[in-house]
Amino acid sequence: MPWSYFLITFLRDLFSGYEAVPCMRHAWVPAGSAYTVEAKSRATIAIIAINVAAYLLTSYRNFFLFIDNNVLWQYGYVPGYMSISISEAITRIVTSMFLHADPLHIFFNMYFLYFFGKAVEGVLGSGRYLILYIISGFWAVFLHTASIGFQGVSSISIPAVGASGAISGVLGSYLMLYPATPLSMCFFYIIFPVCGTFRASTFLLFWFAIQVIYGYLRLGGVAFFAHAGGFIAGIALTWILGGDIVRRYKTPMPWLGIGSWSLSMRGEGLGGVQKAALAVLLISILAMAGYSYFQGALVDRSQLTYLIDVKIRDTPAGQIYGTSQATLTISKDRSDFSMSPIGDDLSRILINRFIASKLLINPGMAGKSGFISTVYNVVVQGVRIPFAISASISYDKNGVMILSEGSSRTYSVICDIGCREGDEIIYPWFTLRSYGPISVAELSQLPLLLSAIMLLLSLYVVLAKDRDLSIDL
Repeated sequence: MPWSYFLITFLRDLFSGYEAVPCMRHAWVPAGSAYTVEAKSRATIAIIAINVAAYLLTSYRNFFLFIDNNVLWQYGYVPGYMSISISEAITRIVTSMFLHADPLHIFFNMYFLYFFGKAVEGVLGSGRYLILYIISGFWAVFLHTASIGFQGVSSISIPAVGASGAISGVLGSYLMLYPATPLSMCFFYIIFPVCGTFRASTFLLFWFAIQVIYGYLRLGGVAFFAHAGGFIAGIALTWILGGDIVRRYKTPMPWLGIGSWSLSMRGEGLGGVQKAALAVLLISILAMAGYSYFQGALVDRSQLTYLIDVKIRDTPAGQIYGTSQATLTISKDRSDFSMSPIGDDLSRILINRFIASKLLINPGMAGKSGFISTVYNVVVQGVRIPFAISASISYDKNGVMILSEGSSRTYSVICDIGCREGDEIIYPWFTLRSYGPISVAELSQLPLLLSAIMLLLSLYVVLAKDRDLSIDL
C-alpha cells in the first residue's frame, strides 16, 4: 500500500539517514519522482521529529485534534510585536515555525518537507540546508508582515503558526536544483480527479502562482504571502548557499580516468515561459508590498491602531489559562472605533465588558491612572449584566487604557431565539494591556526592505543563474 510504503521508508530514513523517494498519491501533492537520490537526510528527519513532538505536546489536552489555544496565542507569530518588541517578535518567529494547528496541517507540511527536503539536503548538506530552512522561515514572516497594509490592519493581531514558510523555502530550492525532475501528482478539477506526470518546475510554479493569487484574493485562515516569502527566499538562498557546491558537481574530473566527465552536467534550467511567469509573479509581489506600505501610511493618517493583549490567571503569578490578542482601531477624532474578532471566549467577554463600561476608551481619563472597585451595570445584546471589577487602571494621552490588572466577575449572555443572562464568570486575576498607537507603515518598513532585497535577488537568480544551479541526474 502507498501509505504503508511511505511509513516504512520514513522509519528507514529515521535510523539510517538515507533517502528513498516514496511513491504515493494524494490530491494536490506530488506522488513520486522518476529517480532516487541516495543522500543523507538526517536534518530533514530531525526537523520532522521535532515538529511532531511539538504537536503532540501542544495538542494532547485536545486529544491531538487541534493545538491548545493558549499555546497558539502565546507562541504564535503576531505581526504587531514587530513594533512592540523585536526580541519578542524574533522569539515568536522561531516558536511559530514548530507549531501546527491540527493533524492535517502538520501531516501535509511534513509530507512536503520529507518529499522535497531530502533531495535538497542531499545537495546542500545538512548544515547549509538548515540555514536555508531557518532563513526561509524568517523571510516568510517578513513578507507576511510587509503585506499587513494590503491584508488589513486587523491582521496585526492574528497569530500565524506552521512550518509552511520554511518548507516553502525548500520548495524554492528544489525548483532551482531539479527543475526537470518528473513528478507525479493528482488534483481535483471540480469533482474529477486529474493525475499526471509533470516537470518539477511546472508543478512548483503552479503551486507558487496559486499562493500569490490566493494572497491577492485575501482568503482568510492561511498566510499565503508567508508561503510566497519562504519560496522566494529559497530560490535566492540556493544560489548563495549552494552555488559553489553545484559548481563542484559540474567540474570535470579527469583524474578519475574518464576524461572530461563530471558528476552532473550543466542543467537545462527553467524554460523561457517559466522564467517570464516567475518574473511577473515576483515583480507583482514587490508591487504589492510597496502598495501595502503606502496603504498603511494612509491608515496611520486616519486612525489610531492598538494591539490588545489579555491574560487570565488563577493568581497574579499563576499559570495562564485564558489569553488572546485583538486589534483596536480608533478614528483620530475619537468618534468611532472597532475591534477585531477575539478567539478566546473568556478574553472576548472581558474585553466586551471593558468596552461596555467605557473603561477601555475614556478620553476624560487621558494620561491618568488609579484604582477602581465598583460594579457596573452594562447592556450586552439588550440584556443588562453586572460587571464587578477591582483593579488598577491607567490610560495614555489618547484616553486608551494601556494597563489594567485585577479581578472581576460578570455573567455571559446566551442568545438563541432571544438573549438572556447566562452563567457567572469569575476572573481571579487578569492583565489587560494595550500597545500603541502602532504605526502600520513603520511596522512594515523593515520587513518590506528585507523582502524587497530577497525578491530582487531571487529575480536575478531566476533570470541569470537557473542553468548554473540546475542538476540533471
